[in-house]
Amino acid sequence: GTSKTLTIENYLKSLSVEKYLKLRINMSSQTRSKDVQVNVEANVDKRMGNIYGPPSGKKLVIFFDDMNMPKVDLYGTQQPIALLLTLLSYG
Repeated sequence: GTSKTLTIENYLKSLSVEKYLKLRINMSSQTRSKDVQVNVEANVDKRMGNIYGPPSGKKLVIFFDDMNMPKVDLYGTQQPIALLLTLLSYG
């Protein structure tokens, strides 16, 4: 390719470890929504009620590599991407 992944990885390396928690998720045709959910949940803390976030004082940066790879299901949906859309829409 065009070094897209390498460019993002170099940028992520430049982020301060004191301020940022970095998570990289590699997508493939075998990636399931549950895989994405487990990876994200492992990197956030429960705050109160249904509020979750990175450890106090940090921001979570997630890099999804090969985001277009998850298999399309019977309904034309890529479930891991649908989960991400839901997470983003709720802030």
